[in-house]
Amino acid sequence: MRRILVVGAGQSGLQLALGLPAEGYDVTLVSPSGPAEIRAGRITSTQCLFGPALRRERRHGPAFRDDRAPEVHGVGLSVADPTGADLPDGPVLARTAVPGAGEVSSLPTLSLNGPCDALMVEAVPGGPLDRPLPATARAEEVLGHLPRVVRRYAPWEYERFAPARPADPMAALTGGHTPVVRVPVARLDGGAPILGMADTVVATDPITAQGADTASRPPTSTAA
Repeated sequence: MRRILVVGAGQSGLQLALGLPAEGYDVTLVSPSGPAEIRAGRITSTQCLFGPALRRERRHGPAFRDDRAPEVHGVGLSVADPTGADLPDGPVLARTAVPGAGEVSSLPTLSLNGPCDALMVEAVPGGPLDRPLPATARAEEVLGHLPRVVRRYAPWEYERFAPARPADPMAALTGGHTPVVRVPVARLDGGAPILGMADTVVATDPITAQGADTASRPPTSTAA
């Protein structure tokens, strides 16, 4: 039996490790953090999986969130102006562009304590929405900071989230991200190939905000 080592148990690594045994591979999956550490640690991203990614996930087995995660029924895009913005009703991914400042997004999501709503600010570096917080900031600190940031530029989101409370103490993420593209193939000293995938090769967020959707997409296929 052919053997393969998968490094990383994210969206792509987990699906690959679960799918390869059916193709005759003996698979070992390694991750720097175990399940208990991941559950007790800080969130790593804000994800919204669209249809093609959900179908790939269900095909390979790890669709264990289907009966718990809130469904997203649409995407709403708008550009802020002094009179406000029109946002769709219902469980949607709502994204508002603030010219010269960045974007404010909200979406239904799943936390350790059940369904909730997530608020995300993606700021133009040095712009009016850019108010850096330390990477160690806890959820209460981040949530206390966000309303002050969005009140002026996205007051409709401020009204929604002003009474919000953290879903759990580690349910917040701050920091910056630099898009990068790397060489997808390397070799060990003995000649064995190393094949990169997902963020190892192309890290796109927050430009497209679709890292989770594209992570497991076959690079040479257009099939979902």
